[in-house]
Amino acid sequence: MRRALSLAGSACAALAIASPMAIAQEEVSAADERARALDSASAWRDLLDAHRAPRLPTPGDTESVIVLLDGPAASAAAPPRRAAAAKAITARQTKVRRALASLGVTVNFRYRVLINGLGVRVPSGRLPSIAALPQVRAIIPVGFMAPAQDGDAARPRPETSARPTPAPAPARAAPAHIALIDAGVDADHPWLGGGIGPTFPIVGGWDVVDGDADPRPDPRDPDGEAHGTQLASLLLRSPSRAGLPPERLPRVLAYRVVAREAIGGRLRPLARSDR
Repeated sequence: MRRALSLAGSACAALAIASPMAIAQEEVSAADERARALDSASAWRDLLDAHRAPRLPTPGDTESVIVLLDGPAASAAAPPRRAAAAKAITARQTKVRRALASLGVTVNFRYRVLINGLGVRVPSGRLPSIAALPQVRAIIPVGFMAPAQDGDAARPRPETSARPTPAPAPARAAPAHIALIDAGVDADHPWLGGGIGPTFPIVGGWDVVDGDADPRPDPRDPDGEAHGTQLASLLLRSPSRAGLPPERLPRVLAYRVVAREAIGGRLRPLARSDR
């Protein structure tokens, strides 16, 4: 009888110990289920490219920032003096670049017209040293945006009962030029004229990613930048162009600012704010 009670007591003690463990396991299991559900939702969000806010890059050995410098940009000067102002800004930025080079910083972009600053790549941990330079006014982290993800652009405009009659367009000696700032554009596509130059619908542009005058997408992954080609097709094949004489047809300047970037453990076609 004593042995039976002892066994029963041991079983109760074991049950008392096991019960919190079982409850904890159930809580962990529920947390796992919640995490899996959130991961699934996040996967759908990424798949649909529904991000509307800037994303930050995956941390690494270096980071990209925009360094704003003291002094106004060239656009603050009167038009006749802007060239001289830009030249003076270049001279001041050269001195700062020497100081940045001593900190292991790589300068990727130089801004003079709208802002006075530099787009740089910095070894991790050295931002305080850059901020301490007397010429530095502010440091802005580089963010990333998916193409055409501006929430305001998708918002319907309110209807009004009376719309003003548009003024007639002034006569032009040359066609309008449209700057398309997007992913690379496949100008070889027959809908886009088959090339880039003064005799083509796409008259020129610039590749801000590679730093050259060819705004075509990366040949290793053209589908990853299809958005730019699609937008160029909408511009150059729009029904609003119907009936215009050749000399009045708008032309496109293509600027490639989108490339695949490592964000959240994935490579996604995004535009960097320093571009």
